[in-house]
Amino acid sequence: MLQSGKREAFAFTGKHEREALDELSKYCEIAAVKLGSRGSIANIRGEIVEFSAYKTNCIDTNGAGDIYAAGFLYGLIHNMPTQEIGKLASRLSGELVATIGAKLSDEQWEKCLQEMRL
Repeated sequence: MLQSGKREAFAFTGKHEREALDELSKYCEIAAVKLGSRGSIANIRGEIVEFSAYKTNCIDTNGAGDIYAAGFLYGLIHNMPTQEIGKLASRLSGELVATIGAKLSDEQWEKCLQEMRL
């Protein structure tokens, strides 16, 4: 079974993982494919990068893709280094999947922000 990010990339491109990323990159200068517990891969303005997943106990994946995207976009608009963008996106989604529901508590946000020094 394909995980959500891979499923979305496959639905659009008909291709899997790296090939899907290559295809998506034809349409935009920034593309990412989430790989679940294996992390994600991205093409950011021609730079191909792999991001590790944040290791956690997965309870509920509801909202994980959205918070991953939020962290990724935050990193981009704040001109963070490429690996920091992936680390932030992975950290936030990792925190969320260890939670029931699609919302982080104030304490969880504070913990993530302190870890990332944001």
